[in-house]
Amino acid sequence: METQPMQTQLHQNNSKRTFLIGIAILVIPILANIYSRTVGYFGINTEDCIQGKYFYINRLDKNIKDGDYVAFRFKGNYLYPKDFAFIKIVGCTPGQYLVSKQTSKGYAYFCDNRLLGYACNPLLNPRCPKHVEYNEIVPKGYFYAMATAWNAYDSRYWGLASYKSIIGKGYKIW
Repeated sequence: METQPMQTQLHQNNSKRTFLIGIAILVIPILANIYSRTVGYFGINTEDCIQGKYFYINRLDKNIKDGDYVAFRFKGNYLYPKDFAFIKIVGCTPGQYLVSKQTSKGYAYFCDNRLLGYACNPLLNPRCPKHVEYNEIVPKGYFYAMATAWNAYDSRYWGLASYKSIIGKGYKIW
């Protein structure tokens, strides 16, 4: 005789549990979406242009300095569409002297006399994109975005990136 109320109570507990699981299945993705749009998200680097495969992008931290990873939206050109998200390394910031010049190893880029890298040599590879020449103080509101790979597509080929395009500071996970 006591089994009837016990079965009813078990059924009610199962119904509550199912309801709560259903709510969690709906709410967790919504909260994750809000978090990724406002605070930060995990990104995967699909190219070998910088060291690291997995990054956390902090949307709240846009205070970048030399050597930091930064995620930003590209201005767009014939190779990548407008607002394409890149993650690069900050190589030169406002107030620093950025210069490019021909050397015995090829066309080199320097920030305050620190070597940033070389441009692709069109004599060795006719498919090299045209490089940008610099001899200036990096203006306020812009930065030189670089990669560590010799064949990476960065500020050597498309110019300075705008601070307005920054999504957030990147932190390498692995």
